[in-house]
Amino acid sequence: MLGLAANMGVLAVAITDRDSMHGAFDFSLAAKDCKIQPIIGIQLTVSLSPKPGSITGNIILLACSEQGYSNLNGLHLRASRSEFSSGGLPIEQLGDAVDGIICLTGGGLDGFLPAIAKRSPGDLNYVTHQLLRLFGDRLYVEISRNSAPDTEKAKVEDTLLQIADGVAGSVKCCDGVERRQIPIVGTVDVWHATPDGRDAWVMLRAISSSDRVRMRNDGNLVSDLPPSHLLSPNAASDLFSDLPEAVANTLSIAQRCAFAVQKDKPTLPAFPVPEGETEEDHLRNQSVGGLQDRLGRLGLSKEEEGKYYSRLDYELSIINKMGFPGYFLIVADFIQWARSQDIPVGPGRGSGAGSIVAWALTITDINPLEFGLLFERFLNPERVSMPDFDIDFCQDRREEVRSYIAQRYGEERVGMITTYGKIKGRTALQDAQRVLFHETFGQAAFGLMKSIKDVLPLDPNKKPESMRLLDAYNADSTFREKVNSDPMGPILCRMAGKIEGLVRNRGAHAAGAVIGNKALTEITPVQFDSGSGQNGFLVCDYNMKGVEGVGLVKFDLLGLVTLTIIHRAITYIDKMHGVKIDVQAIPRDDKGVFEMLSQGHSSAVFQFEGGGCGIAL
Repeated sequence: MLGLAANMGVLAVAITDRDSMHGAFDFSLAAKDCKIQPIIGIQLTVSLSPKPGSITGNIILLACSEQGYSNLNGLHLRASRSEFSSGGLPIEQLGDAVDGIICLTGGGLDGFLPAIAKRSPGDLNYVTHQLLRLFGDRLYVEISRNSAPDTEKAKVEDTLLQIADGVAGSVKCCDGVERRQIPIVGTVDVWHATPDGRDAWVMLRAISSSDRVRMRNDGNLVSDLPPSHLLSPNAASDLFSDLPEAVANTLSIAQRCAFAVQKDKPTLPAFPVPEGETEEDHLRNQSVGGLQDRLGRLGLSKEEEGKYYSRLDYELSIINKMGFPGYFLIVADFIQWARSQDIPVGPGRGSGAGSIVAWALTITDINPLEFGLLFERFLNPERVSMPDFDIDFCQDRREEVRSYIAQRYGEERVGMITTYGKIKGRTALQDAQRVLFHETFGQAAFGLMKSIKDVLPLDPNKKPESMRLLDAYNADSTFREKVNSDPMGPILCRMAGKIEGLVRNRGAHAAGAVIGNKALTEITPVQFDSGSGQNGFLVCDYNMKGVEGVGLVKFDLLGLVTLTIIHRAITYIDKMHGVKIDVQAIPRDDKGVFEMLSQGHSSAVFQFEGGGCGIAL
């Protein structure tokens, strides 16, 4: 879309997703590449009051500055909390966090001021005064047009223009200035880049609202929704030829919004160390002490022990040179806490197992010298990247570890990473079958959809993922024959193909957590997810690449059911037979174990339990 905007000569574009800011980082970078000014904002659902059933609608909030962005993130977080039963953030809750933010009153689909005008015109003056008092000269009455207004919309626009002209009366604003009139601004609500994207948009709206979409015999979808593709500057200006002030103020807003999300270097919170010590000092002291404990149980000669201390010195020099002592201390701290609470922790896997510092700090339980593991696979000065331990915890008690981290560093500084689920081919077929209704053929039979779905082939380059629907139709004769077996088959496949690959939902990453050196809202947009963890958790709007891009460091807290099973087995053996088993003391060269594995008996053995591994063994 931004590339198309650049070709059209558009100078600035605002991103204002509905109650989400997940695209702000990628949008900022892409806009910069296209030499377009990005304007970062959100279309926030607000309500007239906190009461259930209160009138709700959307206002548009735009960040003018870094402080505005931080405040925007704070309002976004506040709105996501579940205590507001009205279904939106009550406008009275906007009050203390609007500096550096421009507000548009909402003029498009589901706009707040139009909703008030339609359902409760007696509250228009109150709402106008509230917004004007809060935002002052940063408030604009939004007139949104995607096409020429019809009679009903023209009536709403007349009401909005009267508000802009001061019909609500004057009010003392946040800056102490009495204001009556409010400037207007024209907007075009864009949901897809070109007219070709309309079908997918209409389908997605129907899927989310459980409505039906009717298709005419000519293949076009019947919808009352206005055109919502990107317009050229001239076409957009023509829509507002009767309101030149509304067009001029778009430039004024663009000039005031001098903020874009920037890339930042990785930053960790300061780890609390004893007075008089630096993080480097503390890491060395903890590592040396831990290594002494480890070596004391091995019974090695002085010469052999010297190799361990030499390796420790080498690793510490690299860690300190690359600026990562805090990372090791943070990871060691929550792992040591977990062990002290009898929460099973994995022995370590991946390249992190090659670190003797990690072994000394009990981050891992694998002696890298015993197995000839290389530290450089984990950290290498010639390949600068953040260290990344994959840490396994008991599936049942992992949330306790996350809660400890939040308590240790502050709940406002700790959050999970977001993942976005995309619509895959089989799901696209199911959704299209559910909402699509053809003028002649009606709704596709469930059995037809299922038979098509069942023969969708795997992508040979991305197993176990399926081929994309249109690729499968062109490449696979069995799939094509099944699709063509019914008149609705090609229609169903074509429409499902239009929504395939689009984002369907968001959720918290199962393992990825971040810890900020300040409140997360000063770094990234976040939402409160009441379904995450035991009591809810902050979840960043950005995905893994996004949070790393803005300087947050990721910690992988993996939940492993294998650890849970082992812990339960050891507990039951102790209770039932009075035998205490130390997993770390079990011999690694037990002949019976290797005989069992060589026969392919690897059920419930982590990373060996798959059918392919069993065959290979």
